[in-house]
Amino acid sequence: MGQDMRYQLIGDTIRTRRVELKITQEKMAGLLNIATATYSKNEKQAKDIPLERLFHIALILNLSAEEILIQK
Repeated sequence: MGQDMRYQLIGDTIRTRRVELKITQEKMAGLLNIATATYSKNEKQAKDIPLERLFHIALILNLSAEEILIQK
């Protein structure tokens, strides 16, 4: 699996869990104290997510970083 595909799967995992929890992108951005456009870009282009933000996203979504990063 290529790197770009891995990043896409990370973004998909984040998006799927966010939707399951009925959290909007606007709400996530607010919780992360970033612009909605920045959050949307992070979800679409996961390779651009700073590590600290990734851990904060995992915390908000009640996931471990491992659940986000390791795709089965």
